[in-house]
Amino acid sequence: MKKTMKKLLASLFAAALVVTGFSAPANTMTANAEGETMAYLTFADSSWSVQWWNDGNSYDPVVSNQAEVTGYGTYTVSLDFSAVEGGAPDITFMDVEISNGEAAFPNSYMTIDSIKINGEDVALAGTPYTSSDDGIATRTNLYNSWVADATTVENARTADGSADGITPCPVDNTLYTGINTVEVTFTLGDGVLCNASAGAGEAVLSEESYPAFIAFGGDLAAENDWGFQYYGDGAGSNAGDVVATNGEIKSGETTTLSLEFPSEVFYTWFTAPCFVVEDSSLISKDSTFDVKVFLDGEEVAVDMAAGDAFWAEGTGDYPVEQCVRIAGGYNEWGGKYLAESPKGFTTITFEITPTIYLAAPAEEEAPQNEFDPNGTYHAYIGVQTPTWIFRNAWDDATYGKDSGCFDQLGFVDGDWIAQGGSFTDVEINGNGTYTVAVTGYDFSGTFQDQPILGADGLFNLLFVSTDLPVNDAVVISNVVLKMDGKEIVTQAEAFPDPDSKEVQKFLLANIWNNEISALPYYAAPTNSIEISFDVSGFANDAVQAAPEATEAPAATEAPAATDAPAATEAPAEEGGSNTGLIIGIVVAVVAVVAIAAGVVVGKKKKASK
Repeated sequence: MKKTMKKLLASLFAAALVVTGFSAPANTMTANAEGETMAYLTFADSSWSVQWWNDGNSYDPVVSNQAEVTGYGTYTVSLDFSAVEGGAPDITFMDVEISNGEAAFPNSYMTIDSIKINGEDVALAGTPYTSSDDGIATRTNLYNSWVADATTVENARTADGSADGITPCPVDNTLYTGINTVEVTFTLGDGVLCNASAGAGEAVLSEESYPAFIAFGGDLAAENDWGFQYYGDGAGSNAGDVVATNGEIKSGETTTLSLEFPSEVFYTWFTAPCFVVEDSSLISKDSTFDVKVFLDGEEVAVDMAAGDAFWAEGTGDYPVEQCVRIAGGYNEWGGKYLAESPKGFTTITFEITPTIYLAAPAEEEAPQNEFDPNGTYHAYIGVQTPTWIFRNAWDDATYGKDSGCFDQLGFVDGDWIAQGGSFTDVEINGNGTYTVAVTGYDFSGTFQDQPILGADGLFNLLFVSTDLPVNDAVVISNVVLKMDGKEIVTQAEAFPDPDSKEVQKFLLANIWNNEISALPYYAAPTNSIEISFDVSGFANDAVQAAPEATEAPAATEAPAATDAPAATEAPAEEGGSNTGLIIGIVVAVVAVVAIAAGVVVGKKKKASK
């Protein structure tokens, strides 16, 4: 597999073990019997009481179910902790490894098809990253509590049935209890991560220019000192006062890139020209690159048949989805396009003439959940303020319709504390216009000495959740927002919640999703919020009945506190919405988790992807 030697991973791994007072296994990536290439899982819990490293040591009674990798294809591996009393208490490290992977499959890549914990599917919320710290086994990291850019996994189930996400650097390393089995299915593929499916006539010549640079890792004065590193401007791992001449590449044009070192390079571990794109999967396999390499001005022979012409790989600050590496360099553990590791030079130069083709992205079909055009459905208003006063979506597992926390606004400070307000929910029984509302609550006031809607007078979330299925046959449109009877904004098409795959939810405000345009400025409402919308696709027009407001019981007075209440769940992953979230961690912790998870903060704090 093509990859950069990431010493950071190993150092953090070792440091974590020293801090916790445990010693590392002798070798966490030991190849199996000569001639065999095996795939297996490795695992450790935070207390190191349950672990498996496949290094020959005894970790009874853990059972490792491995797979012999005989070629490219799909394999399943698992670990069984059933014989461990109580199972594995949590997860602090987990990966899929292939012994002898560097020799047996040097130009391959791995995709994770499924993960099951205790038999339940776990959804990947990011791209697993691959490394090989010993140059023998390759590993695809599924969870690593010490590395901030490790893959996050969401919707894993704890023993009590709640849905908590595996995060790279969890606030609490005891999110999981009673883990009896972990099963992973993966596919080992040949070639590149870039688009391989474009057929004749589908790929088009790119006329764009792409930022380009040379990635480099090598030694300054002694073997393995990694004193020279360059991964593009701004990368924190750059080292050694390397002077880079970067540029842009474009089809049909020749671009010169170079790196100049303050002293002769002692040893080169890898060097590769890279270019940055919005979506690496759209670079078609039809693309070609003419590459020349010069060391201190002298052209050296390049074997472009030593591996793939290009591939997607995370480099420096750029993730695999944005960075494409071009052949022609050198990799101690992969493609050796230069015959020998370059050494003794002070300048390396690449001249690149590309022909870049783009493939059309695959169109995702909208899910078609079953819709009854003669049926009866429902709609509910939802809100969340910057002071964490909220009403969640009707189907939220903790604070939804069946929770006893749905008939008025409230917050959580240990327990649910009702704050009043009345809701108007509607029954949808045909084509027509419907209105949901919240009244009887003064959003312009203060809560615990803070403006309820924050300094900007805006909602974190304002939305409508329905039990209408996500189905092209039934359409929500003409959304109108009114506050205190004044029309604020109209949307011809409802903005769907991208995270709601089964039932329709649409959004008026969501600071966690920067795809939603900010609402025009408005004064905070004093008494009422109304959202009306049209529904079409039923077999008949609506039989309209006067909606009945949900009568709220008297509000419970909030306890005295100096800190604003906060959420139990962190905001959704980057680009996602979070209508079924929030409530119960301290605000400061939520902010930290949001940053670690890479959330997009909207309105005046939006971040680019």
